[in-house]
Amino acid sequence: MNINFNAQHKKKKKTPIIISITWKPNNRIQKSIGISVETKYWKGNKQILDSKHPNAVNFNSYLAKLREQINKRVFSEVKSEEDLTKYMLADIIEDILSDGIRKEARKLNVIEVFDIFLEKYRIDGLKPKEKTKQGYKTCRNKIELLQEELRTEFQFKDLNEDFYHKFIDFQFELGNKRPTIGANITKLKAFLEWTLERKYHNNTKFRSYKVYRDEGQFKIALTSEEIERLKSYEPLNENIEFVRLFMLVNIALGLRASDLIDIIKNRDLGSKSNQEKNTTLKIIQIKTGINQELSIPADVLEMIKRLQSMFNKKHTVFFINKYLRRLGKEIELNEIETATYPLNNTRITEKKYRYELFTTHVGRRTFATRAMRNGVPIHVIMKFTGHKRLESFQKYIDPSSFIYKDVIGEIWKS
Repeated sequence: MNINFNAQHKKKKKTPIIISITWKPNNRIQKSIGISVETKYWKGNKQILDSKHPNAVNFNSYLAKLREQINKRVFSEVKSEEDLTKYMLADIIEDILSDGIRKEARKLNVIEVFDIFLEKYRIDGLKPKEKTKQGYKTCRNKIELLQEELRTEFQFKDLNEDFYHKFIDFQFELGNKRPTIGANITKLKAFLEWTLERKYHNNTKFRSYKVYRDEGQFKIALTSEEIERLKSYEPLNENIEFVRLFMLVNIALGLRASDLIDIIKNRDLGSKSNQEKNTTLKIIQIKTGINQELSIPADVLEMIKRLQSMFNKKHTVFFINKYLRRLGKEIELNEIETATYPLNNTRITEKKYRYELFTTHVGRRTFATRAMRNGVPIHVIMKFTGHKRLESFQKYIDPSSFIYKDVIGEIWKS
């Protein structure tokens, strides 16, 4: 079996390179390898690119590897040259040129494969929850809308950095916020990882896609005056009262919302109140598995008991955050916060009312910020908040709460 590489157009400036294979009895097959070169650099007698070309070494190495792979596949899959047919060899060449992409996937576009993904995707062998599946459908539909906008059909080779920026900009034009865009990028990366593993494509450029998140852009902690407003407020609505108490406990203990809900839901704190001594409570943090020992002041313990008496299954983190924003309006957290962040080659400024940012995270940030202001060492605060890494912990600190000139003054005095 003879394998040769030839220029298809010898008189044009650029020419596709053709692979030509002959074998007995008088069989021949020709196919483009999908790469064109400048004709003046092609040395037909040696079937290589002239060394004067800047990419000659890599290209000639690719041709040698291609010849080696074809010979190896034919030797392993065919008993003799007499048994080798044009169809068999065409399949082998196509498989090698496509770098192992599944035959049935080679002509499918991104949207077509996304539809297959929505049918076949499993998490630990189980069908994803409807909410999860809907998130992937949303991502798929946004890509289809972008296709319509650009009048094209995306192939997997098109999903490069340029596509990424177009996809981000398009979502902003649709009015999507950073968390929504971040969720769509996360879903897109998961889809592309799934399809890569199953040989629908071999494009790994998506792994460098950055996920835009809202976390860390707006970092607010309640002021002492706002905390007093929260303490003295007397809501008429029971749901608002539940989240008010939840936030006050969160500010006092710095727990994750999931850990505080677990305490409210599952821990027996006794019926007797103790106005003099703190109560020690040992927990295992749900997210990290870290053992934590809490010293709970008597007044905070009473608030937890009130929360227990009000608790029912509707009190999820989503529910609490929804009513916290309503509570924020009622206690007049009406100041406007501003966040600036990079987007491609520009900077975007976003503004929100403080009540829009009033979530369970604010309780943890307020706890950590107040502890820092009172001189509690960082490693001690991190033990309470359950952070393992300083980078993650820093997101829970409100830098505007510190007067830097006072810090510098203290360093100068020492």
